[in-house]
Amino acid sequence: AIRAFTTEGVNAVGNIEGIVLNIFPNPAKEFVRVSTTEPMPISASLTLFSTTGQSLLERQFPVGATNIALPVGNLPTGVYFLKMATERESLVQKIIVE
Repeated sequence: AIRAFTTEGVNAVGNIEGIVLNIFPNPAKEFVRVSTTEPMPISASLTLFSTTGQSLLERQFPVGATNIALPVGNLPTGVYFLKMATERESLVQKIIVE
C-alpha cells in the first residue's frame, strides 16, 4: 500500500512498519533528514524522484538506524518526491528544494 505523509509546519510526519518518521527541513537547501522515533526494524529504500519520475538519488535506511541525511544541495530549485519503501509498505512525500 502506498500512503502519503502529512505535513506539520516544515516537517512531514508519516508511519511505516509501525515506526513514526519525520522528514525535515522542507523546504530544504543542502540536506533532507529522515529520522525515526525508534530504530528501524527492517531495511527500507529511499528514492528521490523528479516530477517527471526520474530517479535522482537512492539510499538504504538500514536496520537499526534512526536517521539519515540525503544531500539535495546539488539539485536545481524545485519540487521532488521522496519515496520510502519496505517489502510491504511505501510512503511518498513531496520535497521542495530551494
